[in-house]
Amino acid sequence: MVFRKVQGLVPDFFPSFEKASVSAFREVFGDVNVSGYWFSYGQAIVKCMQKVGLKEAYVQEESVKKVVQCSFGLPLLPVDDISAALEDVRLAIPSDSPHAEKLQQLARYVKRQWL
Repeated sequence: MVFRKVQGLVPDFFPSFEKASVSAFREVFGDVNVSGYWFSYGQAIVKCMQKVGLKEAYVQEESVKKVVQCSFGLPLLPVDDISAALEDVRLAIPSDSPHAEKLQQLARYVKRQWL
């Protein structure tokens, strides 16, 4: 009974965007609005950018910086526009760029982890 009352008091949840914590919370509390912090999202994008090897390219190449910065801005869009905007970001990656595959990895990460 107490558990059900707690469920009613928790309409929104603000995780650190760890996929496991979101899944666990939804399993326990059902259909709740899972929101998060833009700062945490930005940190995750930076970590992914570094992991795929784009850190130097981000500083040195405007085309790389543009794609990453557009990725940072996705959560600021209306929810219904985010998927299409991510596709626009992905299509804006220059195919002749030496960093194209790494930028595609970043876009795949955003889609897999955040959408």
